[in-house]
Amino acid sequence: MTSNGVQIRKARIPAMGEVLSEGWSRLLFISLTLNILLVEVLFLLLPASSKTVLAGIPGYYLIPMLLLSIIGALAPAYLITWVFGARPFPFAVMSWLLLGLAVALNVISTGCPTCSSPLLEQLGIRGGLAAYPLGGLELKLISVLGVVYLLWSQRTKDREDPPYPSPPDPDQPPGEVIAPRRKRKPVGHVLWGVSIIVAFFSMPLVPAEMKLFTRNESVTVAGSGNPQGVAVDFARIIEQISPQGGYALPVTYGEIGPQLLETGTIDLELMGQLYAASEPLTNLQLEILTQGSDEQIVIDRENARFLLHFFWALGLTNQNAILDEGPMQIHSGGDIGRFASTGGWTLGQKPATELYSSAPLIPLTKDQQDLVEKVAQQIYRPCCNNATIFPDCNHGMAMLGMLQLLASVDADEEALLKAAKYVNAFWFPQQTFEVGLFANLTQGLEFETLDPALAVGPELFSASGFNNVHSLLGAAGLLDQGAGSGSSCGV
Repeated sequence: MTSNGVQIRKARIPAMGEVLSEGWSRLLFISLTLNILLVEVLFLLLPASSKTVLAGIPGYYLIPMLLLSIIGALAPAYLITWVFGARPFPFAVMSWLLLGLAVALNVISTGCPTCSSPLLEQLGIRGGLAAYPLGGLELKLISVLGVVYLLWSQRTKDREDPPYPSPPDPDQPPGEVIAPRRKRKPVGHVLWGVSIIVAFFSMPLVPAEMKLFTRNESVTVAGSGNPQGVAVDFARIIEQISPQGGYALPVTYGEIGPQLLETGTIDLELMGQLYAASEPLTNLQLEILTQGSDEQIVIDRENARFLLHFFWALGLTNQNAILDEGPMQIHSGGDIGRFASTGGWTLGQKPATELYSSAPLIPLTKDQQDLVEKVAQQIYRPCCNNATIFPDCNHGMAMLGMLQLLASVDADEEALLKAAKYVNAFWFPQQTFEVGLFANLTQGLEFETLDPALAVGPELFSASGFNNVHSLLGAAGLLDQGAGSGSSCGV
């Protein structure tokens, strides 16, 4: 009570135990926490499967990431619960914006430090979380500190502001005037919000050697210009990744070509027009499409583009659970034609949406299907951070088609991965050249002996993994030579 007899009460942020003491507040708190964590878990598991993503996250990174995620979910839920249960949040607009920014930052920074978040690339952050010095952990810490600031700011305001008056007392003498609350400007909120945005976009600009997931202590090559003269036989590496004699797959063309024409997946006239602009289809390629062939499939520098289209058409049309139930359907939003692998196919007699998973060209047994799904989760491509299990571009869909064809003749996991290693090398010669060079310099490995699972995996061959390899080689002045750019994501 004041000196003039007016009753007052002091508002404050209650302790967490007080908030949780009321049943509805407890339910709201738990619900908000679980929902924020659920969003983060879903973000972690996409675009690849959980097994693929979690396998690529080091334990020393995963534990602090999960701890900061939990704290980052608890604190906002605590604040929001108190807001609904007590009184309007002070500095309403800026406080809600800062809280939303902190929660968003916590969600965005959830993922694999080497194969994460296409969303970051859409925001101009190449390399995903690996672009940050601590692989995104610093973003989570900033998010948590932002919420802590909001709690501190509120407690400070409660101490400094005049108290809130109780409802009017009918026995109160007239004429008493209660001093209005002093308004505080949310300068600190603005500064915190700006600092979060600046940190988000500036931290990826630090040198690669200062980044935990791009630094490699075994890289001993010199800096720009390679002044120490590391001896590198570029010609040998190029020959290994794309040998003149090609790479033979343990399977024949069979009747796939005629089936693709029969289903309308390939319009021979359209395909002929496409190739006429560069190099016409050979007699053998025409025979493969129109009559089928018992020839073993051998990919080389001359037919790599043809086989990309051939396998792309096969992967697009063949009925398979990966297309019917996998990430393509999950992320389609009801429009399966929105992806580059579907909307980009313009060589058929029918729209790609009609061709999609429409014909049982290669029936697989359960064991064969399980093998395709297992291997498809391991194979990446440097044009994006998605595994083949999510074939949203032409290279991914073509790889899926090839894996199904190999599995249908009972090729084992090792054969599928090795085939993917060399097929990717012909489709992405420049990127594979750099991966081969990197393996040679850092581990003393020849491309021939490089583990196929590593050669096509997220550490080296996803967009973010390859970006790390490219940055290190560029800093060492070893990118003057190459093996060519390869094919694009269109026809």
